[in-house]
Amino acid sequence: MADQNQLNLLKIGVQEWNEWRQENPYEQIDLSYANLRGADLRGVNLNLAYLKGADLRETNLNGAYLVRAILEGADLEGSNLESADLLGVSIGVAHLKKAFLEGANLEGANLEGANLEGANLKGAKLMMAQSLKTHLKGTRFTSSWVRKRKFKSEIDLDKLVGDYFYLE
Repeated sequence: MADQNQLNLLKIGVQEWNEWRQENPYEQIDLSYANLRGADLRGVNLNLAYLKGADLRETNLNGAYLVRAILEGADLEGSNLESADLLGVSIGVAHLKKAFLEGANLEGANLEGANLEGANLKGAKLMMAQSLKTHLKGTRFTSSWVRKRKFKSEIDLDKLVGDYFYLE
């Protein structure tokens, strides 16, 4: 369960949270199963945070820092993760249906079993991302960078949406 003191601080505001994170860079962040639905967390520093099972539906995480965060089983349906840094994030079995990830950095992310149906990944970076058993129906990949990826062989690329994306 989430650390209630950390959750209370985050709910005060992103500026206060980020200042606290700067003063406490080695503090373990546990926001597992926290209800942050609809919160405005633009630019928040959640690097290395434990957010397993968190309710982040319709949350504004534009420009957020989630480097190597654990988001397994989290619900991010309809969330705004535009330009978020998700480098090395573990987001397996998470629900990202209709999430907005335009310009997000998902390099090295573990997306195994995640639901990205209808998500917008325009301009996203997915180098070295693992996407085994990931649901991608209707996902927008326009101008996305996908390199050394691990996709399940049965994925129907006809169901992906996009003018072009870079497969290396």
